[in-house]
Amino acid sequence: MTAVNGIADIDHVMCQVTDTEQAQAVFERLGFATTPRSSIADGGVANRLVILTPKGPGVANFIELMAIEDRDRLEPAMAQVLSGSQGIKSLVNNLEDADTARAAQLAAGFAMLEVWPKQRIWQLPSGEELLVAFRVLLPEPGQVPLMFNGVQYRTLQHYLRPEFQQHPNGALRWVAVGAVIDDADFDSTVAIYERLYGSTAVRGAGQAIVTVRDTSLTLMTPDVLAGAYGAVEVSGFDPPDYCSVSVAVANLPRAAALLADAGVRYVQLTDSLVVEPADACGMVLEFVASAA
Repeated sequence: MTAVNGIADIDHVMCQVTDTEQAQAVFERLGFATTPRSSIADGGVANRLVILTPKGPGVANFIELMAIEDRDRLEPAMAQVLSGSQGIKSLVNNLEDADTARAAQLAAGFAMLEVWPKQRIWQLPSGEELLVAFRVLLPEPGQVPLMFNGVQYRTLQHYLRPEFQQHPNGALRWVAVGAVIDDADFDSTVAIYERLYGSTAVRGAGQAIVTVRDTSLTLMTPDVLAGAYGAVEVSGFDPPDYCSVSVAVANLPRAAALLADAGVRYVQLTDSLVVEPADACGMVLEFVASAA
């Protein structure tokens, strides 16, 4: 697919957590490995990443577990993004070039902030330090129902190190993110993300799937969300809100066995396993069998 508005794919999911060490323990119990904790001191945030393996070239694929380290240092835009309870706060688009993407997204009718250069240090258990550098593009807060932002990597190779991509539960990549939208706002919201990604949604009753390249955004009405994940509790999601991430695994029974051994509750659906938000830092976590 040709990049639209400078976006190569949805690169990763930004999830706010109360504490990075607690989040690490939660995700390790779910069978994931995480990167070392790192911080952006002048940005007031710290994170750990659950790094997965992208399907195509030029992008990363991960779940970011981000905590507020110093609220006084948060940029105003990030302070609005990182508000409320734990859970998914933004989709982060992979940008071929942040400046070109900003111009394209402005032309597409989105009000965008200036590009921010950022960097952080990952210190590995071996003592090796990795300088991770990137450029960030955010829209002005409040103009879209579901927040997105963008990243242009300067050091993508660090996100592709094989040792970060190995997970006991056999996780391969995240493939879809879900969100709930009120019925009255559903069509207008679908149109916004069709325009952003240059992709016509595949629609069903109360549902629309916008596919980018190797990932997709599923928009659901509250009634559809209520039945989408079986008996999993979803009443805590207040539209508009991101609610779920689907992760492809190499072997679904293996993932189920690991969850059972760890004492994690899950719901078995026809083609997936679903973990409650209370056990996954505020998100519905769905494990699906890999198609390839």
